[in-house]
Amino acid sequence: SETSFNQPGRTRQSQDGSIKVYINPMVLYSTKRMYVFIGHEFMHVLDYDNGFFNDLVASGDYRSFEIDIIMEFRAYLWSSDADARIKGEDLMQREQLNLLWPYMTLINNR
Repeated sequence: SETSFNQPGRTRQSQDGSIKVYINPMVLYSTKRMYVFIGHEFMHVLDYDNGFFNDLVASGDYRSFEIDIIMEFRAYLWSSDADARIKGEDLMQREQLNLLWPYMTLINNR
C-alpha cells in the first residue's frame, strides 16, 4: 500500500509524468469522507496536471519541503472548505490547514 494507516490518500507524479493517486480504504466508509479526501487528492492531481508543481520546481525559489507545504496548503484550502460545508463527521481539515499556516507565512516572507 502507498498510504499509511492514518493517511487518507497520497498523490505523486512519477518520473515519466504519470500521476498516481492512492486512496486508503478508510476513506470509503462515508460519502463525506470520499468527497473530502478524494477531492483533496484531486487538487494535487490538478496542481501536477496544470503545471503548478513543475513551475514551483523550475522557479528555483523554493526548497523541496517548501513545495510540499505549498501543495498541501492548497489542497487543504479546498478540503477544509468542503469539510465545513457538509454536515456530519468533522474530518479536521481546518485544523490541518491551521497547522500549515505559519509555514506558509515563513515561506512568503523570506
